Amino acid sequence: MVPVFLWLLVLITAGIQVAQVHQHRSLLAQWQKLDSIRMDLMQEQTRLLLEISTLTALGRIDQRARKQLTMTEATDIQVLQQ
Repeated sequence: MVPVFLWLLVLITAGIQVAQVHQHRSLLAQWQKLDSIRMDLMQEQTRLLLEISTLTALGRIDQRARKQLTMTEATDIQVLQQ
């Protein structure tokens, strides 16, 4: 009777162990996929930050204002004082 009980206990414990290993591997695969997505998003953020800094550079804004909006420097400047 005792040997049957011990074999049953061993089989149950082995089944739990297999389930735990399977769950661990599934979670590891999911984590690796999410980490890959995170790295891609970080690279995209860096690229976008560089693009924003390029587009908002003062010289570029000045050049664009002069060409597209035909803006020029003010020649007649008045300073008002109280």
